[in-house]
Amino acid sequence: LRVVITCKQTSSTLTHGMLALGLLCLCMVEAGLLPLEELQPEDLSAEQWWDMYLESQPRGVAPTCRLNALQWSQIFDMLTMSTGAKRSVLRASAHRASCALGRAFRSIRQRQQEARAGNAS
Repeated sequence: LRVVITCKQTSSTLTHGMLALGLLCLCMVEAGLLPLEELQPEDLSAEQWWDMYLESQPRGVAPTCRLNALQWSQIFDMLTMSTGAKRSVLRASAHRASCALGRAFRSIRQRQQEARAGNAS
């Protein structure tokens, strides 16, 4: 997260507030409090969303929601009330944060590969 937060330039498509909101949503998924499917952007298929999420995770492991539908729905409602954001905004924020994390991890992996190649020479 530190790489994304410190290296990310604010833009009109991903402000610091939107990044923070998206990271909060993704952390709730990782903690098993929300199902990943509930944050799926409308313009992505379920498979595309899962792939994007897994690419944004250092271990590439899919989370499992530990709560029943009533419990996680109540948590999602509390999240919208406490942040003042609609579900559509939460989904968009999670999508953009997932994209930013994916870019950061790809960059890290590329630098690691280049360093290994440089050490092997």
